[in-house]
Amino acid sequence: MESSKRSLYKSITWPIVHIGFVATLVYLFEKVLTGEAHWEYAGAFAIIYTICEMAGFFLHERVWNIIPKLRKVK
Repeated sequence: MESSKRSLYKSITWPIVHIGFVATLVYLFEKVLTGEAHWEYAGAFAIIYTICEMAGFFLHERVWNIIPKLRKVK
């Protein structure tokens, strides 16, 4: 079983890694498609994308928590 402290560290570091990965991909795609690339745009996109992904995951988890309650009603 994983400790709460370790889970907290992983929860903090994963978005940082993810933002860096997405920003790099966006930067490279922009460079290939247009010949120019800007870290400001790539970074902003990565941050917005990660926030949207986190919100989507949260909603997904909430729906999965509701499903067993709906099954009990039947």
